[in-house]
Amino acid sequence: MRHCFLKSALMAMTFFSWNNKSLAEDYNVINEQESASSRTLNHTPSPRHTPPPSPLPERLSYLSLSLGKFDAFDKQDAADFRVEYRSGWKLLGPISPMLAVEVTSDSSVFAGIGLTLDAKPAQHIYITPAFTVGHYDKGDGRDLGSSLQFRSQFELGYEWTGGHRLGIAASHISNGGRKDYNPGTEILSVYYHIPLESLRP
Repeated sequence: MRHCFLKSALMAMTFFSWNNKSLAEDYNVINEQESASSRTLNHTPSPRHTPPPSPLPERLSYLSLSLGKFDAFDKQDAADFRVEYRSGWKLLGPISPMLAVEVTSDSSVFAGIGLTLDAKPAQHIYITPAFTVGHYDKGDGRDLGSSLQFRSQFELGYEWTGGHRLGIAASHISNGGRKDYNPGTEILSVYYHIPLESLRP
């Protein structure tokens, strides 16, 4: 009888010992899982920060497109098309160089180089006087007395925040009195200016 009691006690102790060991292992597994979860939460990567876009330079370079009326105040009127490059490089203060090509529906062509003076009297308003000297081929259009011509221009327009511009301009072309025959002519134009900086990736 005593032998049976000792055997039963031994079996009970063995069972409780095994059970406690199993509970301890389960407890350790749970602790490891909680620790791993805590490390994951603590090391969650922060959202990527997108840097703000670079500010536009103080003076932009423009690809300028224009549609207008050649000989605007005379009977020999024609459509006038222009493509210009207006540099953002400051040659002297607000004065910058430009290249200009002008073609009319009468096949007249004017191509030259010049200077622009860019001024902004208000936040979105710009004023740009310009002076260009170049070669003129009358084609089927008006004879201006000489192949060497001078074009003076005044432009007023609106500039959007991104630098794009829309303006109206009045121009006068003449040979400057170099020839006895110097009729001159006027052109009224609408310009759209595309900042070249906005085309870069």
